[in-house]
Amino acid sequence: MDVVLACSKAQVLGQRIAKQFSAELVEYETRKFSDGEIYSRILGNVNNKEVIIVQAGYPEPNDALIELFLVVDACRSLNSRRIRVVMPYFPYARQDKRFNRGESLSLHVIADLLKSMGVSLVVTADAHFKEDYGSYDFFGIKSYNISGGTVIAEHIKEKFKLDDFVIISPDLGSRGMIDEASKNVGAKTMKIDKKRKSETEVEMTANDLDVKGKDVLIIDDIISTGGTMLKAIELMKKAGANRVFAGATHGIFSKNSFKKLEKATNYLVTTDSIQTGVMEVTLAGEIMKVIEDSRVYF
Repeated sequence: MDVVLACSKAQVLGQRIAKQFSAELVEYETRKFSDGEIYSRILGNVNNKEVIIVQAGYPEPNDALIELFLVVDACRSLNSRRIRVVMPYFPYARQDKRFNRGESLSLHVIADLLKSMGVSLVVTADAHFKEDYGSYDFFGIKSYNISGGTVIAEHIKEKFKLDDFVIISPDLGSRGMIDEASKNVGAKTMKIDKKRKSETEVEMTANDLDVKGKDVLIIDDIISTGGTMLKAIELMKKAGANRVFAGATHGIFSKNSFKKLEKATNYLVTTDSIQTGVMEVTLAGEIMKVIEDSRVYF
């Protein structure tokens, strides 16, 4: 029987997954010592159980990883039958290649640690290092990458009773998301070409952009500084869009971007991969499908 253990940065998602599975949410405690070190202890029963550990890679990604490693080790010491990690926003995902001599392949290091500790499955969502969805090999660990695009589009369509709307991809990285989402909700798609000029400044162009008088949903895998999303919203408004909605799988919202985006768009939403004030969409259902699919197991 599956039990769910929600780490400190993924309490909401962990509770939602447990509810989806009708599974026990394992009692667990964690705290920081005065010197910043992390203490973790499993209080519930995980002996001979299949444990789903849920964690978010933001904020404080280093603390999130250390806590995850400690929890995995505790499960192993308590003789859990199988350990699966759900970490939709996976930290260090941008460091999957060496670009300069002497750099660490950080993502590989993390995967090696999880593999050596006996983790049998890792579930990610719109991982930065993956352009497609489904089962994949995560440096030797069986893994599965899900998309937040469809659940975001379904949420917007239902909430605003939309019959005809356009889904926009603000850059190359989110095109797989919107292709899948549009297929599932029956919406048209349009794509924007983006050129990044700095960390916060981007230049966008779109050929044959036909959104005048139409409702538009812009979906991206991640909102960090908000530069890409803000520029895309501006472009849609200039093109005469009726209402502009914005959604992302992962909401980091650094550099005061949350307030800017709330002001710029008709509606802003994220999934619960990271705990935000607008996480109205849950990934729990998509995660449940993966866990229950025997094809993702060794």
